[in-house]
Amino acid sequence: MATSRPATPPPGEPTLGLAEAEAIAPFGCWEWDITRNAVRWSAGLYRIYGLRPEQFPATYEGYIARVHPEDRVRVHNTVQQAYREQGRFEFVERVVRPSGEVRWLISRGHVSCDARGQPLRMTGVCHDITGFKEVEADLAARARQLERSNEDLDQFAQTAVQHLQEPLRAVESYVQQLADPGAKVQEWSRIIGESVLQMQEFVAALLAYSRAGQAFVPSEAVDLRLPFEDAQASLGRQIRESGAVLSHDPLPMVPADRTQLERVFEHLLGNAIQCRGEAPPRIHVGAARAEDYWVLSVRDNGKGIDPAQLERVFTLFGRRDAARQAPGTGMGLAICRKIVARHGGRIWAVSDGVAKGATFCFTLPDSPPG
Repeated sequence: MATSRPATPPPGEPTLGLAEAEAIAPFGCWEWDITRNAVRWSAGLYRIYGLRPEQFPATYEGYIARVHPEDRVRVHNTVQQAYREQGRFEFVERVVRPSGEVRWLISRGHVSCDARGQPLRMTGVCHDITGFKEVEADLAARARQLERSNEDLDQFAQTAVQHLQEPLRAVESYVQQLADPGAKVQEWSRIIGESVLQMQEFVAALLAYSRAGQAFVPSEAVDLRLPFEDAQASLGRQIRESGAVLSHDPLPMVPADRTQLERVFEHLLGNAIQCRGEAPPRIHVGAARAEDYWVLSVRDNGKGIDPAQLERVFTLFGRRDAARQAPGTGMGLAICRKIVARHGGRIWAVSDGVAKGATFCFTLPDSPPG
């Protein structure tokens, strides 16, 4: 009688054991002896969970305690359903490592029964899909960002056309009338020139809005006193003519783009000067620490804002539409919102109402945005 020999792979085919495979791919195997409530994990599964064998109570309760609290009930119900149905199962779960890191797993397995059909054990494989989930989340975030960008682009185009129409119509009208014998050439030429200048300023503001925040690369911490002082220098004439008095708290250093934050300060300070009341402007820039970010504020004693308009003022032309007598292109606060968002912060306004002043607040993180 011939002796049986262990099967060997054909020549040229590699031999790969479970331990070697688990060391290459992010998966691990497990077995749950239901009758004894004893759990066995492979070395690969311990690596996925970030545990050593002595750290894991080898029971079902020890396993379920490692499942993310938000997934625990669902996972337990899925395991119970597999027990009752005695078939194959598959589910996605999150587990929490001792460090607090969350890993995503897809678990597949089956139930083995005895001769009477009673479940004896569950056996399965867990595959770490955290990398796939991170890519999925990144793609979803990019899709949302693209959707918002498309919405912004639609609004951008509609409002640009709408606000360019008025000066364009004025130019067309007066140009046509210049050929009339009784044309007031000097006066109408002045109106045409002012309308053209208005359109040029408007187009420049549109370009500034479209570029706001695009080139931000925080390479080093910036002392916010510097962009604040740069903004004051740019607004020197308006400050002198209005009699504005500016003050500020000690300003922090944060990862930022100095040029873009100068534009934020320039828009907010200029806005406070333009929307002043009868008294000379009193403008204070505050800085307060909050967890891992700073809250900057620009408080004025000007005309204030209707509380119903506080959110609208940050949309394109929102401040000009909310207070039609206000000069400017109406894009300054929208530009501020884009720059602050690109730095990983947010911006909002506070006011008790008309003639009660306003405060514009924005946050800047201590660390660069991801």
